[in-house]
Amino acid sequence: WDELSFPIRNSTLRGFQICPVNNHRKKSDTQNWLRSPFMKLIGRSRIYIELNFSMRECHDLEDTICRETFKIYYAIANNGSRNPNLDENTFTTIDTVAAEDHFHPRKKGGSYINTEVVTVVMPASVDISSTGIYIALMDEGACMALISLRVYSIVCPSVTDSLAVFPETLTGQLDTSLVKVSGECVEHSRLAVPHRSLHPPVFHCTSDGKWNVQTGTCYCEAGYEPDGLKQRCQPCPRNSFKSSSGNENCTKCPGTSFTTGLASVTCMCSTGFNISSIDADCGVCPTLPSAPLKLNVIKSTIHPGVVRLKWKKPADLGHCRNISYYSTSSKATTDHSNSTFGKCNHVIYHPSQCTSDTPHINVHNLHGRTNYTFTVFAINSITERHYSNSISAIKTGLFTIHQKAMGSLHLVQANYTSVDIEWNPPSYTNGDQVTYRVGAHVSPHTSYMLVNITRTRLTSLNSGTSYKVAVHAINSAGNNASSVLVFSTLSDASQTTRGHMDDPLASTYIYLIAAVSVLIFSVKINQKPISLSISMQQINSWYVLDQRTYVDPFSIGPIEPHKFGCETDPNRVSIGKVIGCGEFGEVFRGTLTLKDFHGKQSVIDVAIKQLHALCQPHEQIDFLHEAKALEQFQHPNIVKLEAVVTASRPFMIVTELMANGCLGMFLRHQRAAKRFFKPVVLIRMLYGVSEGMEYLSKLGYVHRDLAARNVLINKDLVCKVADFGLTRQINDHNTCTNTKGGKISLRWAAPEAVAYQTYSEASDVWSFGVFAWEVVTYGEKPYWSLTNQQVLQAINDYRLPAPEDCPSVLHQLMLECWHRDRNARPQFSRVVGRLDTMLNQRGMLDTLASPSSTG
Repeated sequence: WDELSFPIRNSTLRGFQICPVNNHRKKSDTQNWLRSPFMKLIGRSRIYIELNFSMRECHDLEDTICRETFKIYYAIANNGSRNPNLDENTFTTIDTVAAEDHFHPRKKGGSYINTEVVTVVMPASVDISSTGIYIALMDEGACMALISLRVYSIVCPSVTDSLAVFPETLTGQLDTSLVKVSGECVEHSRLAVPHRSLHPPVFHCTSDGKWNVQTGTCYCEAGYEPDGLKQRCQPCPRNSFKSSSGNENCTKCPGTSFTTGLASVTCMCSTGFNISSIDADCGVCPTLPSAPLKLNVIKSTIHPGVVRLKWKKPADLGHCRNISYYSTSSKATTDHSNSTFGKCNHVIYHPSQCTSDTPHINVHNLHGRTNYTFTVFAINSITERHYSNSISAIKTGLFTIHQKAMGSLHLVQANYTSVDIEWNPPSYTNGDQVTYRVGAHVSPHTSYMLVNITRTRLTSLNSGTSYKVAVHAINSAGNNASSVLVFSTLSDASQTTRGHMDDPLASTYIYLIAAVSVLIFSVKINQKPISLSISMQQINSWYVLDQRTYVDPFSIGPIEPHKFGCETDPNRVSIGKVIGCGEFGEVFRGTLTLKDFHGKQSVIDVAIKQLHALCQPHEQIDFLHEAKALEQFQHPNIVKLEAVVTASRPFMIVTELMANGCLGMFLRHQRAAKRFFKPVVLIRMLYGVSEGMEYLSKLGYVHRDLAARNVLINKDLVCKVADFGLTRQINDHNTCTNTKGGKISLRWAAPEAVAYQTYSEASDVWSFGVFAWEVVTYGEKPYWSLTNQQVLQAINDYRLPAPEDCPSVLHQLMLECWHRDRNARPQFSRVVGRLDTMLNQRGMLDTLASPSSTG
């Protein structure tokens, strides 16, 4: 090798050149070595070598040995005091480098400089803290010039995030490595906060030098608040305070208080407001709340003499966290300053007159033709303890009037078990829609129904029985006097032979069915003469009953008590085009609007899984089980939950958007376009999914439906496990879980899952083996077109054959995952280790399994 200067881009660089072809050698018997100086590793487990070089073409040199490649090597040494031997026994091969662009002496112009980057991963046996490395090039006949050789490593730079400082960190040994780094809290912050779980701030350094998957945080001390970027804790400004540690902003002192400097933990009360905090509910210098806002009265069109009062909470809560409301009603206009707190009056309030915590209340048992004044007071701790009167009130009036009496009631026809009755509508209805309440009485029970037509049929009556029927015409103004009819059904001597209900009381109930728009409800009245005025205390529902019975599964399911920490307002979710369909709903591409603690908004792309309106109760429960499971998972190979919508319909699960969608479809598209990956890329996909499954198994979860369709892939080809609708947690005493009924993905299911519906980590490992087969076949359907019965036989007696171009070591791992004895299958921790070995020792991927091999 000769050292010389190269003119490059108006500058001169020193480099090395060799051109054995000038010697017209007939055979390759010379190795020309070029070695770097000794370089200390200083903890680097992975280094990169960048070479810039040019190379001559060889096609016109027929009588001379000429090559168009050269080799690059490395050697580990304890120090640089001894020069290593320049031979292949001392140095380890990194790669054979070939040029993409070549020059020729007769070609003019153009750039023929090639750039190549190779990676060296230090073996686990090397002590990277004390040893160093030599880099060497070996030429066996190429005519080339080495312009530059750069040896470097990648680090994640020092960064401050979540009020913690993370130092500069070397990347991990593998492409998929995540180096876990704990941060140190910034000044005026600390880790421990009372009554909160401790999660030290942790960042993960990825192989490309970026920080990712941040968890935990530090908390600003009392008197300090985080800045907008959460990089430092700054003191509370003057006339604001923060009484405890946390990352909330400082609170402005109430108008009745002040501070004397910065970083205050409390405010000083102004003169005349030296009332100390009453209890934990109120802050410093509390006062009366302001009046409620926008009181509105809504008349019921279904229930007579019933209204709903609705209002908005006060603008000022008097520096207390909680507020309640007290409601009054009067038949005359009342000055609210003279209204005192006393016992509730004769009007019935639901749920409560005196202690309502919600900004609405139902008022029952109102009289018609009456001018009512409704007043709502806002109450906090100061109101209750220091004032007999409250000025925090808002009032409104409601004028109601009864309609005139309805026409007569008469019998149209009657038989043994049913009658038809009809009546004339009232002559004046006050302009509101009229509903008729029909009551039928046979001692000691009365049954009711609501209809909106003037004729109905009473069915399922007892033959030879006397009934008393009364009909009221009702609207929002109340109800009028009833029209009453007494009749008897025809006698039937054979009645005693007919079937009857075992319960002697049940046989006296009347089932009333209207022909059009019937609203049914029943009330039992014990040992009373007919009285068709229902107690308003029994009317608790503020909606019209449908003919169908709707059962909310979350009133009975185990998921009901769960409160999601990532619950969001559906108005923050913007739904776009459909990107997928499922059995229980659709998946949309969309956006989610996020708001930080300063109120600054940001919009991110998301995937939105929406449950369709006609789903069954068990489907809703499975849907919420999936959301509940996702909320607990934080792993780079588990799809990230961004938000949920469960407080309103339709239910939505909002996750990060994976640009390439489901892995199975992605691989099939690649196969159709004849775009195939190197085996190492496919194994890297499997490695990511196996790490995600290992994480799940350590948490005690079984997925139960692992398949390529339930794995998502992003633009960087990172795979993440998704679709946790069937996921179940195993308790501490069991290693498996049993299910009854339900669907099963037969082609991915382990034998014990098919036979006994028993699931465990081992059954997920079996599914992982089938999933790996899917990946290597680019989305082929397992067992192809076999029927379910044939698949069952194959699961019991055979195994899937090795895919084409499948490395033998990978197919062997599949066969181990498919061991009939579930206790003999590898755990996911072992699967991760096996795939990691394949990524580090890529030479073992060169041996391919026979396509006819089934183990």
